[in-house]
Amino acid sequence: MVASNLVFASLVLAVSALKLPSYTPACSRNDPKLNECVVRHGQQAIPQFINGDPKYRVPKLDPLTINQLSVRQGTRQVGISLQVRDCQIYGLRNAKFISARTDLKKRHIEWDFKIPSLQIQGFYNISGKVLILPISGFGKANITINDLSITYKYDWMLV
Repeated sequence: MVASNLVFASLVLAVSALKLPSYTPACSRNDPKLNECVVRHGQQAIPQFINGDPKYRVPKLDPLTINQLSVRQGTRQVGISLQVRDCQIYGLRNAKFISARTDLKKRHIEWDFKIPSLQIQGFYNISGKVLILPISGFGKANITINDLSITYKYDWMLV
């Protein structure tokens, strides 16, 4: 989730405050195939954007460095708390922009991405329990997620 937020935030930076870079052509808001244009141009921008863009303050995205990644899920009977620090995330360069849904009147977008394989490396600390069985541990983490689907939803305001 953090990775998708950063990818999206990076793409939004390119279209929000500054003129679009040459590798990201604009789509016309009146284009009847606006969503297809967004996907096509977004996919074309990924190879350029992945290495970062200092003008837009976009960091290098593969590997993406994150100081801490936290996941807390569940209830008292079945719950987990996972922290991974000093993370390196690999695989974003292989992201495929699958589809877009744009509602300009409601100022809402949804973007779908597929990533064949995402690797997260760092140092983990985990605690939780499953019914009465406690779970705890720490050490080096190497997490691989295959066939990852991400849907990013974003609402914006005009100021």
